[in-house]
Amino acid sequence: MKVLLWTHNDDLDQQVSNLVSATGAIIFRAQAPDEIARLARKEQPLLILIGPGRSAPALEQQIEEIASHPDTRWTPTVLLNDDHEATKVYTSLLDRGASSVIDCKQTEKLLQAQFRALHRSSLRLSTLRSTRLTDEKTGFYHQSFLLDQLQVLCRKKRRDGIPFCLLFLELRGEDDVVHKAALNLSKTVRGADLFGRWDSELFAVLLPSSEPKQARLLATRCHAILQEHKMPSRAALVSSDSGVVEAEALIEAAQITLDQGWGGETFLWSWDGHLKEAVATQL
Repeated sequence: MKVLLWTHNDDLDQQVSNLVSATGAIIFRAQAPDEIARLARKEQPLLILIGPGRSAPALEQQIEEIASHPDTRWTPTVLLNDDHEATKVYTSLLDRGASSVIDCKQTEKLLQAQFRALHRSSLRLSTLRSTRLTDEKTGFYHQSFLLDQLQVLCRKKRRDGIPFCLLFLELRGEDDVVHKAALNLSKTVRGADLFGRWDSELFAVLLPSSEPKQARLLATRCHAILQEHKMPSRAALVSSDSGVVEAEALIEAAQITLDQGWGGETFLWSWDGHLKEAVATQL
């Protein structure tokens, strides 16, 4: 089990490290508050421990990002309190996405029991998360999870102007051949991207903080893989900059684009928001 740790002083770091290590977990340390989300995305811990002290303003944005990011939003984020005068700090961070607080001034035996309980609950939650978010047979994300994350990206686009792209990939062939090709496709996406099964032969990739140029580069890699598999396929690209910022409208545009794509010879088709139609896109 991986645990991500950031604390504001060496004494608290040492105390918590000993408690975590006693459970058999592996610790990864962030060097600064703004590294928390990045390291969490990279290591995918099952538990995030943060000792904020009185530095709440520096942590609020990171806590919000952890609470909303697809790779960390279901990861418990526990605050470590060794400063009883910082009550407002913890109240603020709990409101922004942290899940609970541990009082590190308690007795050693009680703290050990709490960290063992955290270890057990984090493992159970990870199992439930895996079952809920992914398909048992393929291991790919479910459509319901992808839709949930697409709605999150739409909200960020409307609120903060952060762009994103949706790429649909439709493969046609026998089930085992489609699955093998899809497995190779899933390995070519970036760590921050989400790859999942939308329908039987339809797969989707969500590309957060991405422009169409980045999505086209991914489509190029996908095309090369599918050519190796000799797999009849089409790809549909819809960008949040195309004027579509609602999840349902994005999906409808992607499906229309795929339908039109199968009527042509080009692999990648993009939705043109101004023309309200799909256009062939050269890789």
